[in-house]
Amino acid sequence: MTGVTRSLGVMGQQALQLPPKKEADMFTIIMKRVLREMKFWHILVLIFMLCFIAVAPPLAHATIPRYINYQGKLTDANDDPVNDSVNITIKIYDVESGGTALWSETQSVNVTRGIFSMLLGSTTSLDTLNFDKSYWYSVEV
Repeated sequence: MTGVTRSLGVMGQQALQLPPKKEADMFTIIMKRVLREMKFWHILVLIFMLCFIAVAPPLAHATIPRYINYQGKLTDANDDPVNDSVNITIKIYDVESGGTALWSETQSVNVTRGIFSMLLGSTTSLDTLNFDKSYWYSVEV
């Protein structure tokens, strides 16, 4: 590539290498073509993304799992951890005290060193509750 060397006029600075006019015009033409093609690809990618967004939600629609993992520590009257299988009943209410249980489930749970875990909704479905307001629960052993 041949070009014209022009001094910047400051000592110690390197000369600036400028391409000849004809090569500069060719570079401009190539860059315009590249930018034009990039716009085409951007538009194509945008159309693809919009089509995917329009089609994907029905494909990805699934029901929300209606389970609640409940864990606790169970001790006896002397505050010693329980090691036994016990029946635990959980009830859910829409009022803080009194009222009628909206949902109830009893499970036989293995308690080890006082620790237990149960999956609420695995025996009695939680589908009757919308969870769009506050609820209270009780635990009976």
